Amino acid sequence: MDILKKTSEITIGNQTYKINKLTLGDFAELDDWARKRIIARIPMKDFSAKSLSEIVKVKITEDNIMEEISSMSGVRESLRISLTKSYPGIDIDKVMGEIAIDDIAMITTALVGESSDSKNAGEPGAK
Repeated sequence: MDILKKTSEITIGNQTYKINKLTLGDFAELDDWARKRIIARIPMKDFSAKSLSEIVKVKITEDNIMEEISSMSGVRESLRISLTKSYPGIDIDKVMGEIAIDDIAMITTALVGESSDSKNAGEPGAK
């Protein structure tokens, strides 16, 4: 795969899709999506002083955000962002239903490119 290439074609099920590599704008959208998901898990049954003090204690860290983005829901959202550029109105749930767990690495590579670890895997001293 050409790391400078902006799109890749991958086959999911019996359909070939053009996957757009995620841009900085896409990562900002993913960051917002992850923050909203983290905040949504905060119990907000009432706005008593106790519940507000619990809300204030919740810290959203880069680790929390990366964990959310790296989840299966995060992969789904990343793929949705990428595919809707070329296929507006695509049914992402239908696409997700065709993806095997073995396909996740291929999809992730298409979305973000090769990691430095995978590019250097065959070199002496590589981890």
